[in-house]
Amino acid sequence: MSDRPKRPKPSEVVELRVVEDTDAGTVEEFAPSGYVENRLAEWEAQIFTGDDILTRIAPREFLVPGWFVQDGTSLLIAAPGGGKSFFALMLGMAWATGGTFAGHQLPKKRVLYIAAERSSDIRDRYEAYRNHSGMTDEGRFMVWDMREPIDATSPDSGPLVSQLVKKTRAEIVIVDTYAQVTAEGKENDNNETQKLVKSFVKQVVEATGRGHVMLVHHLGKNAEAGARGATSLLAAVDSQVTLFHEKSSGARWAEVTKLNAGETPNRENFRIESVEVSPMVTPDGRLIAARSVGVMVASSAPTEASEEIIRHVVGLYEDVGGASRSDIQNALGHATDEEKKQKKNQTQRRLNGLRDQGKVEVHGRAQATRYRLGPVWRLTEASDEAEGDEPRRPFIL
Repeated sequence: MSDRPKRPKPSEVVELRVVEDTDAGTVEEFAPSGYVENRLAEWEAQIFTGDDILTRIAPREFLVPGWFVQDGTSLLIAAPGGGKSFFALMLGMAWATGGTFAGHQLPKKRVLYIAAERSSDIRDRYEAYRNHSGMTDEGRFMVWDMREPIDATSPDSGPLVSQLVKKTRAEIVIVDTYAQVTAEGKENDNNETQKLVKSFVKQVVEATGRGHVMLVHHLGKNAEAGARGATSLLAAVDSQVTLFHEKSSGARWAEVTKLNAGETPNRENFRIESVEVSPMVTPDGRLIAARSVGVMVASSAPTEASEEIIRHVVGLYEDVGGASRSDIQNALGHATDEEKKQKKNQTQRRLNGLRDQGKVEVHGRAQATRYRLGPVWRLTEASDEAEGDEPRRPFIL
């Protein structure tokens, strides 16, 4: 055996750093001397304890409490015809004009609306909104009339759009729609979606300077599952707002259906009003006649069954073990399969709220779940009987 000293491996001389894990294997590169020590020192400086946790780590801030996070992202979803662009434009103009939303006075912000499809609709709704509100945005509302949709999954899109955001000094960016800036076939791919969020969305958020990026997207075929496409998209955003449209009554409302931090707010109700926009001559000389355009504006709660109906139905089933959620939905008029799909989560949240208030009690689990009168409503029932009220009559649809 030779006495010659063993030649050290390169990894024993200089640390190796993992750059990327690929299907073909792990890609590594040599790190400069001292790399490990420097990185550990940086990480150690990021560890806080005691009062430093309270003073050195900033709390989450909202642009609209409970709805839209500052320095964050949101997903706005609805079924076809559900008013996604109506809502997005209304909210964008409210920011640009310093209007109100969900009972909050909004600070004036510069808004970049990326119209990746049907910018002509945005044009008319913009004029209709100004005519209806009497407010002007003073140049703070900007529309990117995108003639050829970008591919946000490509490596250069994030840096380029970020530069555009910085040049326009946009603080809010609305992408309408997410599908139009996503390469074909990649919308359903979780890995590609994660890359898109990291390489595009997060860079654009950073370019807004602690602003916000809203992605307008489609509701999936299964309404309960939320947005269409990869599930990693929902995991990546700070909040999700879902728009609902009850065709039978015409009622429209928005609900926060995902929120990473804070208390989920009450739903916001809207209605569509018709506003006339003026005739115009196009750049190529064509005359466009005056026309009516819808504007989405805040409204009072839509006409629907009240809490008393839920109390009434739960009371009717008290002697048979309680009412199922299906019984309650039928009483509320959500009898068709499609309506049940759209209303399921809303009804569940409402019942959870009544449970927290002590008005209903929950018995059983899953399909066997039944709702019975809670202590608050039982006391009310006893009080009603003591006063000699007429006995309850069955609720009839």
